[in-house]
Amino acid sequence: RHACGRARAERAPLWTGDGAAESTSADAEAPLDDADDGRGAPSDKSLREEFSSSTPLLEASPNKKERSAPPPAAAAPNGDLGRAAGGRAFEPREDMTGPLLMPSPYSPPPPRFGRRYIPMRKIWERVGRIVVPPALPDRVTEGAVSAAERGASGSDPSRESLKRLYTLYMLDGRFDDAAGVAERWSVKDPLDPDALTARADVAAARGDRELAIRILGSVLDVRPGDQKAVLRLSRLYRWAGDADLACRHSMAAAQIRATDSKLLAEAVRCTRDLGSEGVASDLMALADETTRRAADLLLATKPADPSALSGDLRVEATWDGGDDLDLSLLTPDGARVSWLGAPTKAVISARDVRSTTREGLALRGGAPGEYLVEVTRPEGHRGTVRGSMTIYAAGARSVARFELDATSKRVALLKITTRPRLVPL
Repeated sequence: RHACGRARAERAPLWTGDGAAESTSADAEAPLDDADDGRGAPSDKSLREEFSSSTPLLEASPNKKERSAPPPAAAAPNGDLGRAAGGRAFEPREDMTGPLLMPSPYSPPPPRFGRRYIPMRKIWERVGRIVVPPALPDRVTEGAVSAAERGASGSDPSRESLKRLYTLYMLDGRFDDAAGVAERWSVKDPLDPDALTARADVAAARGDRELAIRILGSVLDVRPGDQKAVLRLSRLYRWAGDADLACRHSMAAAQIRATDSKLLAEAVRCTRDLGSEGVASDLMALADETTRRAADLLLATKPADPSALSGDLRVEATWDGGDDLDLSLLTPDGARVSWLGAPTKAVISARDVRSTTREGLALRGGAPGEYLVEVTRPEGHRGTVRGSMTIYAAGARSVARFELDATSKRVALLKITTRPRLVPL
């Protein structure tokens, strides 16, 4: 005993070596379900009782009359978690389940608060808004136009300054001023295909569609191997219904890129449609084996519907007839998208381009920004054309009515933005 009269707590050894031992059992709180789970595994209550009977209790008070003593080793198969009686390491039984087993270091961590972990990733979804009647794009301000005019002034302005001023004039609807800048741009660099495309866009916006097609054809004069220009002409002639000219440009595109199986398949398909099986055989014979096999697979599939519109920017218009109207989208950088094509990486689709009562235009993969929707008729036509236009813009939809008294009219402004969203990985 200590001097203060307090008893000193003594610890009983785990195993004293005596043959007979006295033991006490501790009461445990009963679980909600003490029954066997039906799989032969002991319940939580039986495991606690087995653990309490095999683990010695430590004496914590001198008033305790009974001192805990361990049972024989044979009666304690589950002994101490570290080491059982007799120095033998603890080995759990195969049928043992419950809280006594130590978790495996390779097992996943248990869920917290009953929730399942779901890996996520961020995506950017496009959101559209349609403004009717249209306003000017945000980048077209008086200050921006004045600064661009000062930058393009002088006897030798830079290419970028001319392009910037041309873009602002097109977005502002000042087609005559844009035509003057495009001429200066083309004089400064006659071999620049972008300058020729700018002149073609101005001609189309003025309603001179035939002049626009001739200017686009002149791009091949300065760049005979320009595959994009060849494909653009092939597509516009196909939409216009001139299958012969469209196929000639398709064959030229396949010869420019001899290893492109898609271009080869398009050229072979159009020559077969025109009844030129010999030309189709020659095209296949000139291709290498890998390209030829890939083209055969493409030819075995059903071709895409040429009248299908694809993209989240889509315009479908109908009118009271009499004039062949053209739909167009003016992109944020001032390029004019129509069935005549455009210098863009986005995919253009059109239908009924020669109809006098309806037309459709779509753009897939267009960059975020502001797009102007225009309707144009051939130059010199008079009278009023009335119609309606159904517009789809990245989830938004609107129906706008229009009356066309002049050569062109702007119907709507499309604002395309992006916002983040988390989705399961």
